Amino acid sequence: MPTKLQTGFTLVELIIVVAIISILASIAIPAYNGYVETSKRSDAQASLMALAIAQEKYRASNPTYTTVITDLNGVSSASESGYYTLAVTVASGATFTATATPDGWTDSNGNCSPMSINQDGPSGTLSCWGR
Repeated sequence: MPTKLQTGFTLVELIIVVAIISILASIAIPAYNGYVETSKRSDAQASLMALAIAQEKYRASNPTYTTVITDLNGVSSASESGYYTLAVTVASGATFTATATPDGWTDSNGNCSPMSINQDGPSGTLSCWGR
């Protein structure tokens, strides 16, 4: 009597495939999250650099820097992609510090939150700026 040919996967084969997929996911997901956080930090970097340039333009025609972001043309209190909230403090007429604080998310690298820049360039943890 001819035997019937079985088709399909065995339970052992399915368990092995699920295990392999789990191992790959456990490696890929943290790496992906790191790339997402890096791209969000670059949003803060670009926004802070634009703010610093606008502060310098403002100071070129005024005796001091400003603490009012709306005085700076083209700059808003939110970063370009909306991941950060920007704020400016002026210690004296000749210095300013701008900070970018995460808005609605947490940066897993606590040293990168908040990011800041002053009249001399990026300040704080420079590794967050890729330096």
